[in-house]
Amino acid sequence: TKFGPNASRPIIRAQDGDRIRFNENGTLVQDWSVSSFDHAVPIDPNSIKKIEIIRGPASIMYGGNAVGGLINFVNNRIPKDNFDTLGGTAGFGFDTEQNTNSGFFDLQNGDGQGFSWDISGSLLDKGLTKTPTFTDNGEEPVTGGRVRNTKAENHSIGAGFSIRSGNRLIGLSIDNYQSEYGVPKEVNHMLDMDKTSVSFLFDESLDMGLVNRLRVNAKYTDYKHDELDANVLETTYKRDSTNARVEFFTSSKSGFKGVLGFELISSKNPVIAYSEEEEHEEEEEEHEEHSSLGPLPTTENKSYGLFAYQYKKIGSRLFEFGARVDNIDLQADHIHEIEDFGNSTTAGEVHEEDGRDLSFTPKSASFGITQNIGQQFKIHGSGSYVERAPSYFELFTGGVHHTTGLYERGNPNLKKETGKHFDIGLSFEDNDLKIRANIFYSDYKNYITLIKSNSIYYAEEHHHDEDEHEEEEEESEIEALEVYDFTGVDSDFKGFEFSLSKKIL
Repeated sequence: TKFGPNASRPIIRAQDGDRIRFNENGTLVQDWSVSSFDHAVPIDPNSIKKIEIIRGPASIMYGGNAVGGLINFVNNRIPKDNFDTLGGTAGFGFDTEQNTNSGFFDLQNGDGQGFSWDISGSLLDKGLTKTPTFTDNGEEPVTGGRVRNTKAENHSIGAGFSIRSGNRLIGLSIDNYQSEYGVPKEVNHMLDMDKTSVSFLFDESLDMGLVNRLRVNAKYTDYKHDELDANVLETTYKRDSTNARVEFFTSSKSGFKGVLGFELISSKNPVIAYSEEEEHEEEEEEHEEHSSLGPLPTTENKSYGLFAYQYKKIGSRLFEFGARVDNIDLQADHIHEIEDFGNSTTAGEVHEEDGRDLSFTPKSASFGITQNIGQQFKIHGSGSYVERAPSYFELFTGGVHHTTGLYERGNPNLKKETGKHFDIGLSFEDNDLKIRANIFYSDYKNYITLIKSNSIYYAEEHHHDEDEHEEEEEESEIEALEVYDFTGVDSDFKGFEFSLSKKIL
């Protein structure tokens, strides 16, 4: 999915949004990108050393929000290797065609006795995206070769260390990612993002019979992004979150190997909308910011999950099993409801109703078989039943999202989403040649998606102009916005995949 050149998320087997889970070094990336396409993912690509994509039975370990797949971004913030000398990489680049400058560095060192550290950072300054001549159809259409409001400025810095003693590794890291970027749909709108994360890792090999390894990942994230119109703050999205995973790696005498684990996800998500109120006094005119109803109420989310993944090879066949059960609690301090849709001359009204506290217990299971047929061919198939609890924004959204120009409306009465998923494929591997083909089918009940309603909401729209010294608010206008509802519908997805890779050198 793309919302201009500065915000995008991958699509896997036609799934996107809160059905594709992002991890960074094993823990959840806590941001707002799943709720709207204009929210960028706060990941620094210069720090990534490896990208892992997990589908099939193993993805069950990450719950219904990974039904489309899990993408894990791996960096070296907590060093796994034992360093004894200073080393690393650095680079600088520029693109005169797109008016872009970028640079990065990544340094490691250690004492060679088990203590190692890493520090890395990057910057990106990107100008307007250049394209062949086209017409930008906004409120004031412009024909040209550059897309309006596509500049971006990103900064990233992070550092971490690890201590290895025998079979035990303990590490800690902290990183900060900042981004200020535009979205072309609303040519005066900018998003200003700031994310800080602290991560902890404990990893130890054990000799305890069934359990041979223990790994604990924990991360605290402080996230915020502001949405501005001509530098006037309209909405602030925040997230104060914790994610922790405890994983026991197992190996039994019967030949079963795998992972048993527990996961905690907790977050508080304030959304603050601002408006300007003019107060005329005898000697001066003041402008005061005050909170108003935004696109979402403040929500609190807590999730506890138990999961298992096991596999066993019997002759030329590999069997895989996965299961997970979660207890999810979602709270909203109030609910937004449209009281009056308004008309072309009068703005509509939204009022608050009492908050809601909702609980869900999604359960999922999966099974897979891989069969060797000859030395180079394998046939593989899998089936899974996955339940996904409605997300906070699908339940509680109720307001104007300025950057997308829509009124989005959630439904606190939504039920769990359920899906049955099947795939079968054939793969061939011979030295440096790899070929893989799959067909897949997914049958959903209560698939939750945004659907255009027959309603129009009329909102009071303020247009801002900025000069060198001050900001002025023009006369407000009434803007007609389409209303989109989060709705559960029956749906199915089917398709095929083919890939071929050959190492040439």
